[in-house]
Amino acid sequence: MVVTNPFPAREYWDGAGLAMLLGGVLAGPTAWGVNLMVNYSLVKPACSAGSSLILTVVSLLAIAATSGGALVSWHCWRRLRHGGTTEGGQVVDRSYFIAVMGMVLNLFFVLLLVVSTVPHVVLSPCE
Repeated sequence: MVVTNPFPAREYWDGAGLAMLLGGVLAGPTAWGVNLMVNYSLVKPACSAGSSLILTVVSLLAIAATSGGALVSWHCWRRLRHGGTTEGGQVVDRSYFIAVMGMVLNLFFVLLLVVSTVPHVVLSPCE
């Protein structure tokens, strides 16, 4: 007689998977906040240098970090998409929801970061 675990994903999602889920969800908001603070503090040096290259580079790094968070959430979603039920209430169901929300949030923050990078490319940092 083979005993199967009623919660096959539980061991994984209680350990490293939980860190991946939280990292995926929090990557976008964290990268956006850090981007906002760093770019705000670099406006004066960029203006005195006459180049907004550093502001653009910081924004591109934030976009890369947010895209990485979206990929992590997508990876979690791929692992979970066949394990849940429609009733919900299990660890797999909640993890699936968090993975989907991580993808949606990160895509929103990528769009937000791209829109906020356009002025760095178009305008002078002194404007």
